[in-house]
Parts: sequence; C-alpha cells; structure tokens
Amino acid sequence: MTGRIWTVEVPARHRSKPLTGWHVFTGTADNGEKALSAARRAYEIALLHQAAGHDIPAGHRFGDWTARGLRADWDLDWTHATKLPFHSF
Repeated sequence: MTGRIWTVEVPARHRSKPLTGWHVFTGTADNGEKALSAARRAYEIALLHQAAGHDIPAGHRFGDWTARGLRADWDLDWTHATKLPFHSF
C-alpha cells in the first residue's frame, strides 16, 4: 500500500462499567476513507482471531494496519471515528 501514515481514532465504551476511551489505529493509506476502511478491516480480522482463540496478528511491515491491544469487553463506535494524517512530535 502506498500513501502517507494515518491515525484512526475510534471512541470506545466498556460493556459493563461506566468507562470510555479511544482505540487508535495507525497505518498507511492513500486517503482518510481508505485509512478508515483499513482500520476497520484490521479490527474485524482481530476479532476473528480472538474468537478462535488465536493471537491477534501483528503487522510485519512498516505501515501495516493491525488491532493490537484489542479488548473484548469494549465496543468501538465506528460512526464517530476520526481520520487524521499522522504528525510526529
């Protein structure tokens, strides 16, 4: 995949406790919509691996999208996700 590095920040809410937060995905994409799609695909793949009792796959190349650190007891709100070009500090 070509493009620049993006972050996709997705609001998260714990299923049984009054906790909220964010899950942040990073990877390369040509634009924000492709970044959102790649993040969501990484999330769905991670859920499948988790449900099967396997480890969540790690990205093997710079720019790969993955969902490391996923917690099964949190729900992500993809309708309020933000897509931002990555800026280092």
